[in-house]
Amino acid sequence: MGIDEGTPEAARRNLLAMSFAFILYFGGQGQLDGPSLKLPMVNIIFERPEVLAISAWCFLLWFAIRWAQLSRGMLSAKMSQELSKSEKSVAVKLYIRHALRESSLDVKEFSPEMGYGIDSRSPMEKKVVFRYKPKSESDFKTQELHISGIAGKLMLACLYIKNAITLPAASQFGLPWVVFMAAISAPLWS
Repeated sequence: MGIDEGTPEAARRNLLAMSFAFILYFGGQGQLDGPSLKLPMVNIIFERPEVLAISAWCFLLWFAIRWAQLSRGMLSAKMSQELSKSEKSVAVKLYIRHALRESSLDVKEFSPEMGYGIDSRSPMEKKVVFRYKPKSESDFKTQELHISGIAGKLMLACLYIKNAITLPAASQFGLPWVVFMAAISAPLWS
């Protein structure tokens, strides 16, 4: 298995492994012993161990760059995809009820069985789409609500947190960045 095969999974693995090595080294108060360093397996002696330290930092940055290149846009795309599958979420239902109280829609009937969810195809403009039955009619209609205001932001925050805990996008694409940030800040907090 090569150090970087050019796949997102390989880049993720390399970034996480190197980041954890940095966290363990600095968190465990690791230090180079003496002016030289000997590698026992290959019988090499380094008289300037600072070159190894610089190389380790370069590898860490290289793996972060490769992860950024190969995973660009995947986190937001996957989280939007997971968000659009948040059907029948209590947060969405509460937001729709809140929006209906403030709207001029004459709603006779609204329930989760009628179908609702979040349309998140556009990252800048998210909408709640739901079906309802007007008081004066017997047929269902579809309505879109643009998510706005404090209630909308709170609903989205609840969904993002719930999805980050229960679905894989955040851990798959966001966790490497969290661990990387911990690794580059390790010399400061150790």
